[in-house]
Amino acid sequence: MMESKTVLYVGGFELPDKNAAAQRVVANARILKELGYKVVFVGIDKSLNSKTSFKETKSETADFVYYKIKYPVSLWEWFQYITSISYVSYFQPDIIIAYNYPAFALEKLRKWCKRHHVKIIADCTEWYEVRGNILFRIIKGLDVYMRMKIIHPKLDGIIVISHYLYTYYTSRMKNVLQLPPLVDKQADKWKLKRYAKAEGGVRLIYVGSPGPGNKDRLDIIINALAGIKKNHSLNFNFKILGIDKEQYFKIYNITALPLFCENCIDFKGKVPHEEALNYLFNSDFQVFVRENTLTNTAGFPTKFVEALSCGVPVLTNFSSDLKKYMQNQKNSFLLDISSIDKLIDSLLVPLQLSKEERVTLKISCSESKNIFDYRNYLLDFNNFLSSIDTID
Repeated sequence: MMESKTVLYVGGFELPDKNAAAQRVVANARILKELGYKVVFVGIDKSLNSKTSFKETKSETADFVYYKIKYPVSLWEWFQYITSISYVSYFQPDIIIAYNYPAFALEKLRKWCKRHHVKIIADCTEWYEVRGNILFRIIKGLDVYMRMKIIHPKLDGIIVISHYLYTYYTSRMKNVLQLPPLVDKQADKWKLKRYAKAEGGVRLIYVGSPGPGNKDRLDIIINALAGIKKNHSLNFNFKILGIDKEQYFKIYNITALPLFCENCIDFKGKVPHEEALNYLFNSDFQVFVRENTLTNTAGFPTKFVEALSCGVPVLTNFSSDLKKYMQNQKNSFLLDISSIDKLIDSLLVPLQLSKEERVTLKISCSESKNIFDYRNYLLDFNNFLSSIDTID
């Protein structure tokens, strides 16, 4: 019997499920495991002591071996993080998958792989538009340019999260695989619990973080809900998981919530992922909106995937590849964000549904619960790896 090939999966993820990056790489690793590969992770840890040696960080999580690098805080730590690949010599991988890896370190990895006859693949889920002070824009802008346009096309293959990235790279390299964010619907955390039903209104929820550059415009949603409270006698509650009220104020540079909606918004802050999924499962709608930017077009919102996987309809506008999956008034409602008045009008449609209509809608939405299960992508991933295997 042939020994399993080893895949070393590296990047800025916090296992087992502390960020969306972790959800993605674990689901991809489950595909690799089913295809007969051994997967080892090297991620980051914000609580790690700088004196802890790399070998001492070894643990097992989500059925995989996991090593950690301290999340960089100081300027020197950041410099080391974006340039160093010293850990890689500790392993003897057959394939390295680099998740959104810094350009200079990625180029070093590419050269190391070439010398050691190891295949290297990028896992690309973003195309950041650089904002901030001029020094940051120069450094980050160079990193994005080098990674996306120069280094990625030189690799043996690339996994991309959206059709936009797929189209971009298929004209520049041979082996490109498009994978949206995936989940393991057979994992214990998806055995969700129905809470005792609260009487009354519509239960809205937002689960996640607005992200760099405020990818999600929570402020627009809250302003629209305030307008609805002012002019309509509708009963609804909006739970926000992932950030607290003070973080919300800081992110959107405001000092108070708009009038009329203080009592209908409930900031829960950061909660464990399993708890967040149960809150989501017990809601009527997940709601978020994104503007038409390069970052949003090239990405794919994990919160959309998790909502449908819970059987919860989504209120959102078209961004990324969502049009492919959204079935209006079946698993979603399309929001118009061209003006605050049009957003209010489009929110009123689901908010005015009766309790019975909302129950019927969730039953309809449950037909979409398994479309992002990783098992649907085993064949595509296997064909992708087989194509890479043929490269000399």
